[in-house]
Amino acid sequence: MALGASRRLAELGDILANLPETLPCPAFSENFPFVGFQVDPEDVDMVGTVSGAINRALELAFGWEARSKGTLPITERGPGVCALVEVLKLYQEACDNPESDAILLKWIDDIRAGAEEAYRLANCPFPPQGLEAAHETHGSAGSSAAMKLPSKKRKRATSEWESDDDEVH
Repeated sequence: MALGASRRLAELGDILANLPETLPCPAFSENFPFVGFQVDPEDVDMVGTVSGAINRALELAFGWEARSKGTLPITERGPGVCALVEVLKLYQEACDNPESDAILLKWIDDIRAGAEEAYRLANCPFPPQGLEAAHETHGSAGSSAAMKLPSKKRKRATSEWESDDDEVH
């Protein structure tokens, strides 16, 4: 059974929080201006739904053809990139069927693919060191405990998109 949006978002948050240190970490991101993101009421009026307005904001940030490419470029690390997860959580809250919304799942998968490419280009293992061990230790137990790794704290993530266990962390 494929993992739902909640589990994928939790994993994506862990992956983005642990992007390779070789990526720049700007204090303010022009590429990912999502810290403190709020849905624009005019966009909601224009598009018709909150989730549609969030989708529009993501398309404006990544380009209108973003979802058709399948991989979104993750060119930096830090609060702006990590805030993508919070934006997607807003989208999730606005959905009628958030665990199976095709557009939400596509955004999650495409951002994850972009992060995976960033790890590959930095010659870093994917998923990040320690995150696959957290999956083995905590993945099926549903624990949300953070894992401590050498040099910095890293959060737990699963490295697989499919599982028999679809509980929310």
